[in-house]
Amino acid sequence: FQFEQEMQALLQKYRLLYRPLYQQRAAIVNGEYEPTEAETVFEGDDDDDEEQAPPPPASANPAKGIPGFWLTALQNHPEIAQTIEDHDIPILECLTDISVEHFKEDVDGFHIKFTFAPNDYFSQTELVKTYRYEPRELADDALEYTGPDFDYTRFESTEIKWNEGKNVTVRLEKKKQKKKGGKGAGATRTVTKTVKVPSFFHFFELPDAPEEDDDGEAEAEYDGRIDEDLSIAQIIAGSLVPQAVEFFTGDVEFEEEYDEGDEEEEDEEDDDEEGGTRQVRQGLSRLQAGRGGAGDDDDDDEDYVPPKGQPAQPECKQQ
Repeated sequence: FQFEQEMQALLQKYRLLYRPLYQQRAAIVNGEYEPTEAETVFEGDDDDDEEQAPPPPASANPAKGIPGFWLTALQNHPEIAQTIEDHDIPILECLTDISVEHFKEDVDGFHIKFTFAPNDYFSQTELVKTYRYEPRELADDALEYTGPDFDYTRFESTEIKWNEGKNVTVRLEKKKQKKKGGKGAGATRTVTKTVKVPSFFHFFELPDAPEEDDDGEAEAEYDGRIDEDLSIAQIIAGSLVPQAVEFFTGDVEFEEEYDEGDEEEEDEEDDDEEGGTRQVRQGLSRLQAGRGGAGDDDDDDEDYVPPKGQPAQPECKQQ
């Protein structure tokens, strides 16, 4: 437990040290600060090994800052990109910063803050998602310890105040219904129904916990949404915000997805290699036996089939 506390304290120390860098990054992205020529040269750059690209032609109306920085960074993460729809893009183009702040009073949660320029879609300029968690009890056996683990206990989120007709998470479907029986039978009326559609901004909705009398399917669906929400939050807080520049440029490397077919192929290769190793060892053993060593009773090799044109020799059995 002491190790956990000291490690979290060390992480918090460096989060605070990184904060001024993130603030400067936000200023550059939003055109509030222009880096000097010296600040654009990094240690380790070798001008002799790589040809420098010619500077782009000067524009009469140069762009301010780095437009679309956060949209591009989000789209360059494969898991997050799957949640972004075409109708989300105009809103995410207004995203000016994403920041993460861990609680100061105790290391039991964090905020993810999305800052937007004024836009036509909703009235707020900040959307905040909060996660609170508690550390799990440590394993009794020290050999079973695999690192810190947490139980998330509560989520909180800003409710988006959509402008009229601008909610991209739903669409309105109009259907005509015909009255059956009674007075006015056969008359038709138009019914408007709200239907959810895929959108990144469902991230700011809190799923309703299943009731006690709900079936297992409702509970499984709820657990699935929670897992997906936590996965996105951990990617944003743990990878995207610290490495936003690398995500923007596409320089982040991802591990290749593991394919079960590759596993079977590797197993077959391992079996072939292990079988060959056993045959070599057994062959050496029998060679030594033929020179007077122990174990030269070839009659015990009942499964041996001699190669054509060669005298019978004992087969190397796999043990």
